[in-house]
Amino acid sequence: MKNLPKHIARGRQRRRHILESSVEVARREGLDALTIGRVATQAGLSKPGLLNHFDSKQALQLATLQAGRAQFVEAVVGPASEEQEGLERIDGVLRRWVAHISMRPGGCFFTSVTSEFDARPGALRDRIAGMVREWLDALEGLLARAVQLGHLSDDTDVGDVAFRLHGYELSLNLRLQLFEEELACHTALRAMRGLLAHHATQLGQRVLDEAEDKP
Repeated sequence: MKNLPKHIARGRQRRRHILESSVEVARREGLDALTIGRVATQAGLSKPGLLNHFDSKQALQLATLQAGRAQFVEAVVGPASEEQEGLERIDGVLRRWVAHISMRPGGCFFTSVTSEFDARPGALRDRIAGMVREWLDALEGLLARAVQLGHLSDDTDVGDVAFRLHGYELSLNLRLQLFEEELACHTALRAMRGLLAHHATQLGQRVLDEAEDKP
């Protein structure tokens, strides 16, 4: 960004600030709350200033979905490349997944927007469905690799395990948002690890034990 003309650099910074604001609004209030006026106020801009970057509500909503995905990837998925493949990497992803939900006002961004649009056909629903499917496919890929490495038993149904892990996450988000149960994070992570342990080989159990001992 140093070599960009100042006006372009400022424009990119402002767009990033707008999207950070819009993700937080959508996380708490839903995508329908992303009116030009609401987000302009949240971002500390005028309506014309925001319209310089997004010329319609739907354009802002679609960009917000992409920004929410980028935040999730950076916080949950990105650090996995530094971890050993198999159950160590899966355990790290699950820990960061739980932490990401618990530290955000409004909880899980994608749980919020999915519940809002899952029965409303259109471009937003299609984009949300694609992003959630991408994440579930990634989970299945991580689990399949753990089977290949001998960390999970050969008869592990990775689709079923991914389904259950996602279900624990949905339940965690509900418990945090509706009941404000702080202990739900511990319960969810314990359930996720218990599911992995149920399918783990002896080698996989050792990997899980070592991963759990890490700070």
